Amino acid sequence: MRTPANLYIEALTELEVTIIDYSQFYKVKKKYAEVMMLDKMFIEYYAVWFEQRLKEFQTTDASQRYLNLLEKEPRIVQLLPVTIIASYLNVSLETLSRIRSKIVTR
Repeated sequence: MRTPANLYIEALTELEVTIIDYSQFYKVKKKYAEVMMLDKMFIEYYAVWFEQRLKEFQTTDASQRYLNLLEKEPRIVQLLPVTIIASYLNVSLETLSRIRSKIVTR
């Protein structure tokens, strides 16, 4: 399964990244059981996160997704530009603007 991904990840804040060659990482996983367990934990965490995200898109509307984001990650809503938030919620800027104005007027 060593095929390039068809997506990318963009850092929105300063961070430090460590890059390791796949074959070297594979050797380390074979040598150290703890690294293998950590790798499996990351994969499981991502799978659960992805499943929850899909379920949220299937069962909630854009307003509820925005309210969920406000509840779970209020700091992110304050720090990030509305273009990023709209993209994360999979709505247009206009729709996000309407959602936010309705919430403010409540």
